[in-house]
Amino acid sequence: MDIDEEEISNESTHVLNDRITSTVDTDFYVVYKKLPPKTAVTIRLFERNEFYTCHGDDALFIARELLHSTNALKYWKTSDTNKPLETIYISNKQFEDILRKLLLVKQYRVEVWKKAQKASNEWSLAYHGSPGNLTQFEDILYASSSTAQESSGVLACKLATENGVTVIGLALIDVQTLTIKMCEVTVSNHYSNLETILVQLGPKECLLPSFTSTEDNYLQLKKVIEKSGVLVTERPKGN
Repeated sequence: MDIDEEEISNESTHVLNDRITSTVDTDFYVVYKKLPPKTAVTIRLFERNEFYTCHGDDALFIARELLHSTNALKYWKTSDTNKPLETIYISNKQFEDILRKLLLVKQYRVEVWKKAQKASNEWSLAYHGSPGNLTQFEDILYASSSTAQESSGVLACKLATENGVTVIGLALIDVQTLTIKMCEVTVSNHYSNLETILVQLGPKECLLPSFTSTEDNYLQLKKVIEKSGVLVTERPKGN
């Protein structure tokens, strides 16, 4: 399904008439500014019943990388008078296509936030997904029989030293086939053996324990994984 700006819902067309809007949803902007930090490869969408909105750098990314046009961008005047909030309105029909491109093509993470109640201003994370964890979006992504269902394996890697030799522990969970694969390999020069494993397993995402900029082994490991086109997600070491 191609993205078509004309498919924006009628409920939002009054905002689309002008590029620069009057003050819009001030209460939401206060909440938006207080949301927890996220990575640059995470896109946040906000469910508003008949349509979705996306804001800030995320809206710019969708306009430039997915719509290939900034014409859909609108700018909400906010309390920060010198900095309007970039905004894109996404119809329910567009949502499916954008979601598929973000998760399956761009290899991005996606968060969908929604209100607890229609009349409230309490927003919470309702759904989230990543290339290696599509569970909450499967019904949308694979609703069309023409869309082939791909493996969405998540690989976890951890470095360890045994008798002076550095090894990598690997575990792959494939939520489509409900299988778990595990192995341990010795680190070779430039992690060439890891590159081979990544090609064989084809994970969509790799989990690494959080590390500092001084941990050269993990920095090199991350570069190799990203070079293979796999999304890297850092998790606290205690998890």
